[in-house]
Amino acid sequence: MSLKIAVITETFYPFNGGSAKRYLEIFSRLAKYGYDVDIYTVRLNEDWDYMEEYRGINIIRTDEA
Repeated sequence: MSLKIAVITETFYPFNGGSAKRYLEIFSRLAKYGYDVDIYTVRLNEDWDYMEEYRGINIIRTDEA
């Protein structure tokens, strides 16, 4: 049974900002070590999927914060 981590943040991948890059690095490493990581964030671009998995991280986006 893996440990679960849920994070709520305004920006995350593919947004290209400082905190988004830092979060991606931290949580992709934790996912690599076997943690189950879910990121809840805002869908800032209509071309971005509502849900995707990237580098072992489950990303869930909503239209409003």
